[in-house]
Amino acid sequence: MFVLEGEIHSWHIPGTPHTRRWATLAMTFEEIRNYTKIDYWDSLKQSGNQRPLVKPHVKKLKTAYREGKMVPASISLSLTPEQRDRLRVSGNRFSLELSEEDRVPLTDGQHRTHALNELMAELLAGRDRLPEVDQENLQTSIEQILSMAFPVTLHIDGDTVTDFLALQEGRAVDKAQMTSMKASRLEPGSKGYIAMQIATLLDNAKEGPFTGTIRFGGQENAILPVSTLCAASSSDLATSLIGTAAIMQKYPKVQPKHINEIASWIYRSIQVGKPEIINSGKILTPPVAKGTKGAATMFVGVLNCVLFRFCVQGHFGRKFGPEEETHLLASLKSLDANVDGSFSSALKREYLALFAGEYFKPMEESHNLQMHEGIPLTLLEILPPSTFGISPIPGQTRGRGRPRKIVHTLEHSTQTQLPLEPEPKSEPEPIVKPAKSAARPKESVSSLEEEKPKKTPAKKKK
Repeated sequence: MFVLEGEIHSWHIPGTPHTRRWATLAMTFEEIRNYTKIDYWDSLKQSGNQRPLVKPHVKKLKTAYREGKMVPASISLSLTPEQRDRLRVSGNRFSLELSEEDRVPLTDGQHRTHALNELMAELLAGRDRLPEVDQENLQTSIEQILSMAFPVTLHIDGDTVTDFLALQEGRAVDKAQMTSMKASRLEPGSKGYIAMQIATLLDNAKEGPFTGTIRFGGQENAILPVSTLCAASSSDLATSLIGTAAIMQKYPKVQPKHINEIASWIYRSIQVGKPEIINSGKILTPPVAKGTKGAATMFVGVLNCVLFRFCVQGHFGRKFGPEEETHLLASLKSLDANVDGSFSSALKREYLALFAGEYFKPMEESHNLQMHEGIPLTLLEILPPSTFGISPIPGQTRGRGRPRKIVHTLEHSTQTQLPLEPEPKSEPEPIVKPAKSAARPKESVSSLEEEKPKKTPAKKKK
């Protein structure tokens, strides 16, 4: 049994309802080993808080310990709800009984403590081969390490996930884990929350393009960060699950399971009817076939177009007919191209617009849909024109003629959570330019930019 006790301090800004209580303590390394725990983030269970161990960082810390350059910075601990209920408070003092079966979560400092554990393990590795005198000296060294005192900040209020996110701001933490953890704090029904539900279903599908490939944080074998699939910038929405969630909010009958069904149907249709377009090195090579991140988002773009078409047609609740499969495969011809590595966002949007123009063309007459450069206006009310690389809708301007932005962030409109960070823009890689579709105007993304007037060279004064 171990008693954690100390003086309570608090932060409070006048005029606000928020108060945070905390305590500064000193704990030996042995006490930290015995009475704290590290809960790694599990996106499926929505539990835990810590990021995976970064071994190169541990190696650097071990060197710093050996060379006497280690700064005794404070480690951070939090309390579980059950521990907070058991906390005894008297005036400005607190006490909490702990045991090795009931440990407090460590929210910051796992690399520092792990580095010391490895140093001790290295010292003990050859213990049995040492003479008795050297074994006694070794035991003294181990006891000195165990008695090392660490400054500790105990966060009495708050919760482990929120505290971890706050403590990691500005640090190089796996963006996939940060994305997953931030989404877990959003309200059900918000775009970020729905996007994470879809990603989980796609990853757990029995046979699909994303099965077992999405990394939510901690899975070493998963190659596709969930943050890549959840880009929140307006120009990326058509190829993002945030865009998928936006379409679902427009058509509330659609459920995350329907998205998984559509993705599997698209994948099976291509495997049977046009397998060459998902071969290695193609624009649509899926993650399960070691495709690129850009190819994965292009598949999401196709998924979003099919989702919108099915929403308009009311396909949910019945099987997808063979005519739908034939039309999909015919439209996918525009995406049968090779790609070396990743490709630029502009080209990605151009390819998607070519596919969308072919795929949505029959709906102009069959469903009386108004179009703008081959894309249904109804869809452009959900996803902005920029995400397809097309010009703004006439009249949809704000201020000095600038296009009005349709912004989708990860947070619910009533939330104060930070939106997920957009994926960094990749540099253009060599790629075969797509052929222009007859259904679309001949201007490319670059041709939509205004040409700058040529400057006439000034005449030199004599």
